[in-house]
Amino acid sequence: MDYCQGADSSDSRARSSGMALASVAIPFERKPGRGCDPNPVLSIQGLQVMFASRAGLVKAVDGVSFDVQRGEVVALVGESGCGKSASSLAVMRLLPKRGVRAQGRVLLDGRDLLSYSEREMQRIRGHQISMIFQEPMTSLNPTLTIGLQLTEPLVAHLRMSKREARKRAVELLKDVQLTEPELRLKQYPARIVRRHAPTGNDCDRYCL
Repeated sequence: MDYCQGADSSDSRARSSGMALASVAIPFERKPGRGCDPNPVLSIQGLQVMFASRAGLVKAVDGVSFDVQRGEVVALVGESGCGKSASSLAVMRLLPKRGVRAQGRVLLDGRDLLSYSEREMQRIRGHQISMIFQEPMTSLNPTLTIGLQLTEPLVAHLRMSKREARKRAVELLKDVQLTEPELRLKQYPARIVRRHAPTGNDCDRYCL
């Protein structure tokens, strides 16, 4: 078994609260004869995420490093509260602006996202890098139709016309095997859950 990168794990404890926090990056198995690309599509280097508390800064993520090669799937595995979501939010630059500090390097095709302004990140999110949240209903705006939420990124990032974006949105809904895609575009997230998917599975597919 050949590993491009070994496991990088840490366990940082908040002494004042007695709460154990850890972050774990799991190495991935490589197929025989396949080397490590010196230019991974995503490279996390020494990522730290700290939350402000009355007792001082609490490290929720402490020095996590791993690479994601193009076309690969890498899993972050750990118990609840170990820092998986905090790491992902830091990569996306979606952590709260106050009371949270992220440092290290997050290289997307060699560009350090932690050094980018919010305006620059808005051009990258949803176009070059995206995140599917654990709870899909929190990712969809309940006051906007599904159609508007699907077509807006296509217009903003791919410079499509509204007609082109709507046609592409219908194609995308068909790709994830949603029935009546034209009707779905006119509906709101809450209506989708009530009428079609009480478990929220359809909302997962909208987010995809």
